Amino acid sequence: MRPLVYRVGEFEVSVVSDGEFRLDGGAMYGMVPRVRWEPEDPPDDRNRVRLGLHCLLVRGPSFTALLETGIGRGWSPEWDDRYGILHPPSLVESLAAVGLRPEEVTHAVLSHLHFDHAGGLRHLPRARLVVQRGEAEAFRDPPAYHRGSYASHRPIPLEGALLLDGPGEPLPGITVRRTGGHTRDHQVVLLRSKGETLAFFGDLVPTVRHLPPLWTMAYDLVPMDVIDRKRDLLEEAAAEGWWAHLYHDRDPRPCRIGKDGKRFVAVRGVPGPGR
Repeated sequence: MRPLVYRVGEFEVSVVSDGEFRLDGGAMYGMVPRVRWEPEDPPDDRNRVRLGLHCLLVRGPSFTALLETGIGRGWSPEWDDRYGILHPPSLVESLAAVGLRPEEVTHAVLSHLHFDHAGGLRHLPRARLVVQRGEAEAFRDPPAYHRGSYASHRPIPLEGALLLDGPGEPLPGITVRRTGGHTRDHQVVLLRSKGETLAFFGDLVPTVRHLPPLWTMAYDLVPMDVIDRKRDLLEEAAAEGWWAHLYHDRDPRPCRIGKDGKRFVAVRGVPGPGR
């Protein structure tokens, strides 16, 4: 399958998939009743729902950055079975499909360090990690509630990382905002160029089905913060016509955020002249 490639202003953006995995449907939808989510996201016989792992490769004049790194390879057979991890494609295979070797990735900008977002770091030998300082601290000493999600038994190269303390612009045209909520120091990433904005919401809005602010996950550390930050960001996105990339959605295409009355909507498309 040909990779999806499009432009956001001066940036070339490629969807780089690391396959898919599965998580418990009840955990993915938190307090949302099963009768509400099951028709759109039917679970398997182990009550797990399918989730994409769609990283974004952003090529700028002075950097080649990945937004998230996928789940990676090299987990135990028990782990692969528990989470239904499926390759191909793998991150490395998807990079090759857009003409890139892993060592050519200069930066990895992550929303947070849970295993399904940071697992591919081990395949990127020269990428400098960009994450909130508090997130790195949580990985080193994870809270009991998120210990399994951080999978700290598998090291992450934190030496040399660019650790942020709140909002910033770690790379030209790429800004981050600390949101908290899903983890204490979760961040969203905004790609801005020539009047276009593409938002990478991480696990604040993991799939299109999580667009309603009240649709949170049981994995969220502080659900009320997720609701508030999600609502604020989606209001801003709808008012300014942002595009959004939803990392765990099975559909890798970006969507433009809008409103239908009081309801947020997402319309699939591409932000610029794709190829």
